[in-house]
Amino acid sequence: MKLEEEDHHPSKVRLFDIGLGSSLNDLRGGHELSTDLYLWDPTWDYNSIWKIRKRLATSDLGELSRLLMPKEAVRKHVMSYLDDKLAKMVDSKEGLPVTVVDWDTCNRHELTFKHWNSGDFYILNGGWRPEFVVRRGLKENDEIGLYLDWDWKTSKYIFRFSVLQRTK
Repeated sequence: MKLEEEDHHPSKVRLFDIGLGSSLNDLRGGHELSTDLYLWDPTWDYNSIWKIRKRLATSDLGELSRLLMPKEAVRKHVMSYLDDKLAKMVDSKEGLPVTVVDWDTCNRHELTFKHWNSGDFYILNGGWRPEFVVRRGLKENDEIGLYLDWDWKTSKYIFRFSVLQRTK
């Protein structure tokens, strides 16, 4: 069965298989097993979910504590899914408070997603440096990935984050 790109929108759930599962943390030791149910598509390709990919630059790692996000990818894979109210918050001076879930460590972080008018960029800030750069030991030219997801527990959009490739 061929999947269309629109089928991957977070609001369109396709049930392939259901089972009792555990989180990645459970497998890494010490955590209780989860009784959360999960949906699983056996044809799922891990690399295809990261709609926003970026090689980190010096400006992403510095004291300004902000991740500059690729404008076109954000417009296509994030802004196109937000309603007018959320989009206006992104464009406001305060920005939109968002949860960013680190896929690799299962940690949740509260950041701010906003459109930075002076450079026509989208950014994540308000904790980017301590919560991601320092904690994860990110370096220049590391490749990261992000995608917009729907959090069924909170009924809000969230970002998922992963370090896709480390610089050697």
